[in-house]
Amino acid sequence: MLRNSINVKKMNSRKKILSVATIIILIIIGFGLVKFGFREISRSQSSCGDYGFINTPCSQLPTIAGAEKVLNEHKSKVNQIKNVNPNFITVEVQESNNCAGKGIILISHPSENDCDSLKKILGKNFWGIPYKIINN
Repeated sequence: MLRNSINVKKMNSRKKILSVATIIILIIIGFGLVKFGFREISRSQSSCGDYGFINTPCSQLPTIAGAEKVLNEHKSKVNQIKNVNPNFITVEVQESNNCAGKGIILISHPSENDCDSLKKILGKNFWGIPYKIINN
């Protein structure tokens, strides 16, 4: 009788350990799915990438006025960008989130199909100004 009672206790202990291990595994999988979901949201907001913008020190970014001046000096390139998908692409100067008073070029487009064409036209930066392409 004593042996049966010890065996039952061992089985209950193993069930508890198995239950806790299962819960931990489910939590880890859940965190992984949430992280993946946030990564996908991030990709859709910045669909073609932040070319030239990542790791650019604030000291190397132009002022907002300077960025607008460069944008105005290169109207033909802006028109070439907009013509990738006429009436649906915008090109404008945006203040950097990390560098107050500094500007970057923001290009908004409606379709992932535009990315390759936009990247070919833009290259690494827009006359020294980092840019960000977002899918709107």
